[in-house]
Parts: sequence; C-alpha cells; structure tokens
Amino acid sequence: MEKPLYDQSTMSGRAKQFYTITDPRSLFITADQLKQAEDLLTAYKERNIPPGVTDGDLWNARRIVESVIHPSTGKPITPFLRFSMYAPMNVFIVSAMVLPSTINSVPRTIAIHWYNQSYNAAVNYTNGSSASPVPTRRLVEGYIGAVGSSLGIALGATYITQKAANLGLAMRTLIRATLPFSAVVAAGCVNVALIRRNELTDGVEVYDKDDNMRGLSVKAGKQGILQCCAARFVWNVPAMIFPTVLMGYMATKPWWMKFSPRIRTGTEVVLISLALMIGVPPALGLFPQQASIPVSSLEERFQGIADKNGNPIETLYYNKGL
Repeated sequence: MEKPLYDQSTMSGRAKQFYTITDPRSLFITADQLKQAEDLLTAYKERNIPPGVTDGDLWNARRIVESVIHPSTGKPITPFLRFSMYAPMNVFIVSAMVLPSTINSVPRTIAIHWYNQSYNAAVNYTNGSSASPVPTRRLVEGYIGAVGSSLGIALGATYITQKAANLGLAMRTLIRATLPFSAVVAAGCVNVALIRRNELTDGVEVYDKDDNMRGLSVKAGKQGILQCCAARFVWNVPAMIFPTVLMGYMATKPWWMKFSPRIRTGTEVVLISLALMIGVPPALGLFPQQASIPVSSLEERFQGIADKNGNPIETLYYNKGL
C-alpha cells in the first residue's frame, strides 16, 4: 500500500493507474464514501485495520482517494474539474469542433473555443502542481491570454478552411483533421503555461526521497509544464485526427453512411468518444506525475545539498501536475 498498485516506472503501469483514476464512475463518489476511504487508509497507517477488511478494500479506498484528492493540496477536486470528467466533457467539445458547420462558421468557432479554453483553464488551475494559491490578477491575466490566443489560432484555422472550400475531398479531410488539432494543441499549451505561470516564475516545490521540502525550483516547473504540453499533444492525436481521417474514408464506403447526415455525425461522435476514453490515460501516463529531476539540472542553490546522513543528494522530486 505504500506504493501504487501499478509500477510507476513504466509507461504501461502509469497508463493503468490513470485508467483507474480517470474512470468516469469516480464522478459519483460521495462525500461519505471519500471519508470512509480516508478513515480506512488512516487505520492502515496506524496498523489498526478493522476486522474483515481485505486487500481489495484497501486498494479500492486508495483508488477513491487518488481519484478525488489533489496530491499537493490534500483537498477534494470538484467533480466537474477532475480528469475523470475530462474525456466525457471533451466528447462534446471535440465533436463540436470538427463539425464542418463549426469549422466554416466564425461565431460557432469562437463559441466552442471560448468554452473549451475556459474549461481547460479551470482544469489546469485545479490540477496544477502548486499548493500555493495564485494571485487573482495573475490568474485573470493568464485566462485572458489563454482564451485570446486560442481564439486567434482557431479563427486563423477557420479562415484557411474557408479558402480551401473548393479543394478536393482528400484535401478537405486533411484540413478538417489537422487545423482543429493544431489549434487545440497550440492553444492548450499556451493555456497550461499561462494559467500555471507561477510555476514558471516562482517555481515548484521539490522534495528529497525522505519527503523533505528543499525549496522552489523554476527549472523543475519548466520541465513539468513541458511534459504536460507533450501529454496534450499526444491525447489529441487519437481524438481529433484519427476519427476525422477515418470518417473521410468512410464517407461513401459503408452503405449505411449514405442514409442520413445524422448517421454520419453519430458515427463520428462514437469514434471520438472511444478515442478519448482510450487515448487520454496513456497520454497522462507519458511521464510520472511525481516527477524526478537530477540536482545537476537545477539551480545553483541546490548544488551540493546532502541528506540527513550527510550523503550528497543527486535527485529531487516534485508533483508536475496534470
């Protein structure tokens, strides 16, 4: 119980861990269930486990806590902003983004990208690595910058799409697949960097292997943000490119696709849903959430630090956030 159920040193182990944590069923965990899980884990730590409790009960309690509680703040995350809600929410968002009626409409493009980046800003802030509150002014500046950049990128993509309206099916499919994807990935990276920019300016807390806080590191914060951006790139590939390309191929192939536009739209939504449910957890597991960084890569003040036994510390650890 001291370590996660799945090996966090491997990507497959981390992916399995995130499949468990991001299970949409965890959205229905009640406050009573959370308290019971926390009490059971406390009893385990105090070696006072109630009779009849099994290993399965303990692992389930840990799953509940890790699905709900922020690892740095120790506080529950609002269900709407948990990553277990991320895939279901993005089924709606991505489906709306890739529709031709959205790509060819400036008002619809503005509306869906504003909603998407507003939601992303809230998720990025809530699931960030820092336990310290961000000043309201800095948060507002980050939100405006994130949403503004997203809209600029999205409107540019819409303009290009409208200019390419007379191109062939293959080119239109390519544009539908790549432009919304490029806009979402670029804007998503800007969003996480701006909303969590206190990690880039003030740094994140870094700890030694004995869980002693050794200070704040901007370099660790930068590494964490870059890894979060890489994850956003990866999970958008199956969600935004594969379904669109497949739908372009399927447009005239299966006989049932010719019956109604609603059938085509429904098929695309199903493909997007499957891609999100399958693709997001492995992307989150691309890097460990409890990240490590060599002391030699950190600021000068961390060089030469020693542990409680006087041995030089070579690696420090931090929560990179999601």
